[in-house]
Amino acid sequence: MSRAATTFTVSKLTNPSGEIVYRVSGWLDGNRIHRKFSTRAESAAEKQMLEPKAMQANTILRTTSPRLTNE
Repeated sequence: MSRAATTFTVSKLTNPSGEIVYRVSGWLDGNRIHRKFSTRAESAAEKQMLEPKAMQANTILRTTSPRLTNE
């Protein structure tokens, strides 16, 4: 699976201090994203914000000019 095809995931982790955190991870513009949040709700909100950005970044649009004459 290519990086462009991956989506963001939320993982439950335990810090070395014993605190439970939630990590959002995935790829955006060729850069790996991994951010930690103290609640699942915060991580879900971040995931919902990042996924459309990743989809837009993976869409390639090229502009072309038509080769039509005035006739």
